[in-house]
Amino acid sequence: MIIDADDPVVPKGAPFGAVGLEHVFAEKRTYEEMIIARQSGQKYAGIEWGLLHQQLASYGRIVTTYWNLLFPRSWESDWNMLAGEWEGRLANLAFDLQAYKRKQEQKMMRFTGEFWFSINSFDENIVGVR
Repeated sequence: MIIDADDPVVPKGAPFGAVGLEHVFAEKRTYEEMIIARQSGQKYAGIEWGLLHQQLASYGRIVTTYWNLLFPRSWESDWNMLAGEWEGRLANLAFDLQAYKRKQEQKMMRFTGEFWFSINSFDENIVGVR
């Protein structure tokens, strides 16, 4: 993805939150892949992520600078069953929170999402802030 501080839609003189855009993009992409684009009964929930790794990289004879960000992502694979148990916990005097958490952990699926952002238009001071 190219994040362009010089894009005509970016107001001139306004602060440019490129770092925030990267994280918002990763979040929205994850939701798209795991919920929105999936058919009913195949949607995931309990999605969690955080930044695992980032590095600055340059490629080619014409220097192009990229941020490479890795986000570990996880979600519950059987959300409907777990949600039903969780929602019924108040009516169930025998509800076992520890057993529920163990079941939730067993149903958790994990993978790493890798994102590349072209940041040629970033101010050098912004890139150095990370």
